[in-house]
Amino acid sequence: SVDRFGRFNFASIVYSTCYYDRLTFQLSSNGGGSWTTIADSYTNYGNGQMVNGGWNSFTYTLSSYANQNILIRFNFNSLDGIGNALGYGVILIVVGFFRELLGSGTLLGYRVLGDPIEKTGLYAFGYENNGFMLLSPMALIVVGLIIWVQRSRNTSLIED
Repeated sequence: SVDRFGRFNFASIVYSTCYYDRLTFQLSSNGGGSWTTIADSYTNYGNGQMVNGGWNSFTYTLSSYANQNILIRFNFNSLDGIGNALGYGVILIVVGFFRELLGSGTLLGYRVLGDPIEKTGLYAFGYENNGFMLLSPMALIVVGLIIWVQRSRNTSLIED
C-alpha cells in the first residue's frame, strides 16, 4: 500500500534453499521499458533487512515518482536451478557410462571391450559382462560409489 506521504509498504516471505535465489522489488516509470531495482534479497540478506523463511516488512519512499504513472513488480529468480540441472545431467551420463560399459561392454552401441563371442579384447583374458549392471538397482549402487569416492577425496563433505 502507499500512504499519504508517498511511502510504499509491503511484506514478503522468502523460503530460499541457497544464497543464489533472488527476490527483487522493481519500479518502472516508462511503462516497463526499463526497471529500477529498489530492493533485492541478494543484497538485503547481508545487512539483515531480509530474513529467510520469515515475514519481512519494508517501507520505501516513492516521492521521487510523484505525479508519474509507475509500474511495480516483484521478480523471483532461482539461479541455482541451472547448476542443479547440469549436475543432475552429469550424474546421469556418468552412471549410464559405467552401466553400459560394464554391463554389455559397449558405449553408445559400439563394442569397446572386444567381442564376447569371439573372445577378443578383454574377453580374451576372461572378462565377462556383468548383467547386473543393466538392472535398475545398480544405478543406485553406482551413485553410492560416486558419493563414496567424492567424500573420500574431500573429507569436508562428510556429515557428522
